Amino acid sequence: METFDKVLVSIGRRPTPDLGLENTATKLDGRKFVVVDGQRRTLTATSSPSATSPARAACWPHKAYAEATGGRRVGRRPRKADLRPARDSAVVFTDPEIAWCGLTETEARAQGIKVKTAKLPWRGNGRTLTLGREDGMTKLIVDPETHACWATRVAGPGAGGLIAEGVLRDGDGGGQ
Repeated sequence: METFDKVLVSIGRRPTPDLGLENTATKLDGRKFVVVDGQRRTLTATSSPSATSPARAACWPHKAYAEATGGRRVGRRPRKADLRPARDSAVVFTDPEIAWCGLTETEARAQGIKVKTAKLPWRGNGRTLTLGREDGMTKLIVDPETHACWATRVAGPGAGGLIAEGVLRDGDGGGQ
């Protein structure tokens, strides 16, 4: 059993009721969350009327019309791969901040991925010295053989701004 001086209590997300989604083609799951595909598109996002119809063309200045037309074409193209939620990042704006991206150790092991961790304290780091705050740490979850990065955890001043580097490296074990 461990004793702590402080505890962070937080809540999850809840769906927003009464948006009138029953009047659209949007589908909701059993918990009333919007159903999306692997690219996070809803049915309404992929089946909306074309913005390039002649009736709409007169509403836009010429350049905006041309750009909107091009944007609609790109938006209708199918993506070759689904988005990877493992690359999503999250930040808790506490003091110090906590940020993370990629799989947890438990998730990786459940998928049969072998991992090891590296914990890097911020003591003596030039940035933390200039801030007068050495109370930070970075944790990397990596492949034990290739050292490819699967996940990043950051706790310390400005962690939310640093996690973008982890997003670039993490999520598929392909970062170096």
